[in-house]
Amino acid sequence: MQAIVRTLEPSDIPLLYRCAGSHISEPDYFEQCYEEIVQNRRVTFWLFIEKSGESGQAERICAGYVHYNRAPLYAPFRRLNIPEIQDLFIAPPYRRAGLAKTLIMQCEDLARREGHGEIGIGVGVGQEFGPAQRLYNSLGFHADGMGAVFERQAILSGALKPVDHRLCIMMLKSLI
Repeated sequence: MQAIVRTLEPSDIPLLYRCAGSHISEPDYFEQCYEEIVQNRRVTFWLFIEKSGESGQAERICAGYVHYNRAPLYAPFRRLNIPEIQDLFIAPPYRRAGLAKTLIMQCEDLARREGHGEIGIGVGVGQEFGPAQRLYNSLGFHADGMGAVFERQAILSGALKPVDHRLCIMMLKSLI
């Protein structure tokens, strides 16, 4: 399977909505992402597979996307000028084919070109995030040592939070 990576353009937005399906619940999610691209706050990489359609013409099928955020909400990353990989998504039919690694490498390469020595990523603590936790660890990411966060904010001792996609461990990787 040959995947092609490109950066998000406005004409790509409908493809990304089809790809993400129920993964995206916010209205105008990709339009907001594009506004941040225009503001130079983020880059969105997406990858597609080209298949021949019934008419014989090549059809682009979105297989996944990721955001490279230059202005992360997580205060330690923002304070240290560490870009954050966010919302890495691979559509279910294309998982376990190395595509997530491809998108992460795009983000790492961009961070290096921009002169960053580290890059960050957050991963949910729930069992459904186990494959992502293992992948990030295998790629050299390690916990930042600040404990779990909820919506990118530190959790105070004794606080109760739901275990969902908002409860994360933040991770770092050296790019040097």
